[in-house]
Amino acid sequence: RGFKRGPTYASEAEINLRVARFLRDFLTAEGVTVTLTRDSYKEISLTDRAKLASCHDFFLSIHHNWSPNLNSTATSTWYHLSPDHQPAAIDLARYIEKSVLQSLDLSELPRAGGLMSDGLMYENGFGVLRQLPSDVPGCLCEMTYYSQLAMERNLRDIEFNRREAYGLFLGILEYVYHGIPRAAL
Repeated sequence: RGFKRGPTYASEAEINLRVARFLRDFLTAEGVTVTLTRDSYKEISLTDRAKLASCHDFFLSIHHNWSPNLNSTATSTWYHLSPDHQPAAIDLARYIEKSVLQSLDLSELPRAGGLMSDGLMYENGFGVLRQLPSDVPGCLCEMTYYSQLAMERNLRDIEFNRREAYGLFLGILEYVYHGIPRAAL
């Protein structure tokens, strides 16, 4: 899919990759080891993406959404199935959702997104989250809607993409700062 309007054509994949590269740069500047599941426009299967996560502390899948409702503006951050499935994943998703909304100043817009279970979309959840190793918390963030005209214009702006990545970065920092949740009876 690509943006149909406007003088500049950019695909969703190009925007996702641009945001991922900015995020990688923010994290590596802080000494974090980052592996991008892809660093080009070459397709990598969901299974292979999940396998790459096996030796990492967490997994984040970055996307931008589309809707036939051209006024959609919500950011949605998805965790796998239920909060009880993997508490660390819902914490990661919660911190990312909050930080992205603050970074992009979207908190005042009418929205239907938020923190959501991928089980609402598919009975078994999203393929990439379903296939993650059980000890690797992961979430999928639908940053914004490129089907909304004003947002589409923003997404062509490199500084806006950097703000998206910075929101992800701050969410990850907050998640790491608070540590992996522990539960005891």
